[in-house]
Amino acid sequence: MPVKVTVDLRNLKTLIPKIQQEAKKLAKNPIKKAIIKDIQSGVSPVKGKRFPKYSDSYKSTIRGEVTFRKSKSGKTFAIPEPDKEFLTHGKGISPVNLTLSGGMIKSFFIHVGVRNTLFKIGFKSFLAHIHDKKGASKKKVIRRLLPDAGESFNAEISSIIKETLQKAIKTVTKKLTR
Repeated sequence: MPVKVTVDLRNLKTLIPKIQQEAKKLAKNPIKKAIIKDIQSGVSPVKGKRFPKYSDSYKSTIRGEVTFRKSKSGKTFAIPEPDKEFLTHGKGISPVNLTLSGGMIKSFFIHVGVRNTLFKIGFKSFLAHIHDKKGASKKKVIRRLLPDAGESFNAEISSIIKETLQKAIKTVTKKLTR
């Protein structure tokens, strides 16, 4: 005679909010650190995207060879003297890390638990919007900082998110078996 077991699976629905809560606790700092580390290392956090190299004129400015200014008419011209802001912050030519003063990076945030969304990730600095969407300089060079709809984070950050979710699931289900 076969053995019959009946399992009530209705309680599985209650696991999802518990897993979300656990993931919120676990994920914020590792994800934030990984995104900032990538940007400061010259790596785009967006899968398949790269940070284009700095232009030759920008490299000249970084090296202290020239400073660019705008005239009243809006034309840009070069002055053969060092740019004090670059000298103050010690900006390097490589990697392309978008961290001249550090202000944009400091404006990075991850808010947890915004309504039904797990995370809200972004930058408060308008400079981030210029790099990510509009493009910097006259050539409109775009350096992607965060994925848009249809895009995803690069492999390293995606791996951290996946590991965090797995850890959250394990933590919640472990509590059930006690």
